[in-house]
Amino acid sequence: ALLQVRARTVLEMIEQARPFAFNDFAYDTTAVAKHWKDAAAVRVRLERIRADFDSLSEWTEAALEECLRGRAEAEGIGAGKLIHPLRVAITGTGASPGIFEVACLLGRVRTLQRVDRAIVTLSATAPGGGASGGA
Repeated sequence: ALLQVRARTVLEMIEQARPFAFNDFAYDTTAVAKHWKDAAAVRVRLERIRADFDSLSEWTEAALEECLRGRAEAEGIGAGKLIHPLRVAITGTGASPGIFEVACLLGRVRTLQRVDRAIVTLSATAPGGGASGGA
């Protein structure tokens, strides 16, 4: 149902469903270039939001959104500076259904594992070189 409104064909739905079915997916190079441009800053932000998410007592869309928006406010940045890099970390893409819906569907463990994978990918990035599209 999350993908139905975003897909016009069955093939589009299959492609958009890939991050839900497989944990080992490539990061879209366009999304990486746009949302992980400053790899060091993004890594730190993902580490912080990961810790915040891990400490949540309930894993709901509302709790995740409140947590993320609170982190953005504490950092003095717009929520998009966390949402978009998080979307790339969790789905590998720059577009998806609502990120809080996606995180709930994936569950706590898979979501946090994917954020961990993104942090490792960003940590391996050469200074000033931008994150790689593989992984």
